[in-house]
Amino acid sequence: MRRILIAIAVVIAIPVAAIFILLVRAFGLQVMGYPVDISPSELAETIVSENGDPLKCRKLQQTVPTMGPSLTEQRMSCFFKLAQLTRDPAICEYLLPSDYGWSCLGEVSGKLFEEEPCSYSSVRDRVYCNKHFSEGELALDHPQMENCDLYTRKDLREWCHYQRTFAQKNIYECGDITNPVVYDDCQYSYALKSDDINLCSPILDPSRRSFCEFRVKMALKYSAK
Repeated sequence: MRRILIAIAVVIAIPVAAIFILLVRAFGLQVMGYPVDISPSELAETIVSENGDPLKCRKLQQTVPTMGPSLTEQRMSCFFKLAQLTRDPAICEYLLPSDYGWSCLGEVSGKLFEEEPCSYSSVRDRVYCNKHFSEGELALDHPQMENCDLYTRKDLREWCHYQRTFAQKNIYECGDITNPVVYDDCQYSYALKSDDINLCSPILDPSRRSFCEFRVKMALKYSAK
């Protein structure tokens, strides 16, 4: 009977001891400044509020591994969210050259150019002009891009000039665009298409110009777009 009780005590003690060790480890990591058992989004928001070091994302720790995203994936998610919050493309380089890193740069780009009146979906072959920044909400299927002057709306004409510059070789029509956001995006797209950082210099907004220079630099560095 005594042996049975001892065996039961040992069985109970092992997981209790394991939990105790994990808790002590977590406490020790926290004392050393490691973020423990915090969501990637919450950590990113904390870094922003404290104007902290982005590399703190790499210090993220777990008390116990879970069935969800791995610790590496959570750290990557922290960098992604941090870049999204700060609109700082340099943070995305911690994720490059993975697809997640390029997606991170795309997310920053979307934030910087989010006030464009019209956008095009190649999947749907549709141009959509939103109600906030355009001349009026509009969805146009199968838009033509052979002659931009055929559009009576200025926002559509300028979208057309941008899209031609973005998608077609040896085409540069940014000079026909007056909307500052569309113009900057056009110039950025032309610089990226041409693999030429110097072509970012005409961009009007300093943040968008800086993004253009960084994005082209990364494309050249990693030979990917």
